[in-house]
Amino acid sequence: MDLSKLPKLSQTPAPPDNAAGPPTPDPAAPPVHKVELFCRCGAPITPGTNFCANCGASYATAVDGRRDATRDAADRRGGGGGGPMWMEAFLSIAIGVVLLLIAPGGTKYLSAKLAGRPYLPYLHPTDPGVYVDYLRYQDMNTGAITDYKYRDLFDQYWSDMVVTAFAFTLILEGLVIAFVRNRWVNLAFGILIVGVTLLNLWYVFASYSRVSPITKLSYGIPMLSVLAVIFGVIMSGYQFWTFKELRPRRK
Repeated sequence: MDLSKLPKLSQTPAPPDNAAGPPTPDPAAPPVHKVELFCRCGAPITPGTNFCANCGASYATAVDGRRDATRDAADRRGGGGGGPMWMEAFLSIAIGVVLLLIAPGGTKYLSAKLAGRPYLPYLHPTDPGVYVDYLRYQDMNTGAITDYKYRDLFDQYWSDMVVTAFAFTLILEGLVIAFVRNRWVNLAFGILIVGVTLLNLWYVFASYSRVSPITKLSYGIPMLSVLAVIFGVIMSGYQFWTFKELRPRRK
């Protein structure tokens, strides 16, 4: 019987010839570059080049434009630092409220003036339960009695005013950070913060140059105003930085 005439059920292919090694690349083929950056016009930027092959923009301009577009898209999605901004807003409002609780005299004085009623922060020197608008002091050497009104007391009236102004500015700044994305509003608040910071700085220096008519000594260091100056520098810098960051993007 001739077995060569029977049909073949399977055929095992011959093993590959590994002695030849990997295929040799065609030297005439153009080199393949891995593109990782794109120009602001959308064209890929080939590594090693200084200009965009599509629009001719320089490498720095093309990359900056791309980053600006990415940042704008992130801002539109609400991903432009919303979390940190809310923390900044909460911290600013919280510090402002705490300052108003520590030094409530300014708020009480302003609310009394707006309501058209007298501000009576002191107890009567002789009548218990009666409030008056002055403090009475007696000179132990001469026996002279002098009544000092709230606005006559530099370490009380001006201390309350500068701290209250700074506290309200903190609260308003927190609201701006949380809800407003307008560069001109940020600039206006930056200038306002500079103003109240300079006011507190003036009070700090004035406390050393003025002498109390009661104690005959300087008023000492107003710590709340010192803290207001420190926070004011940081806050104004933040507002001016935000004003710069919200500038119109290059087209």
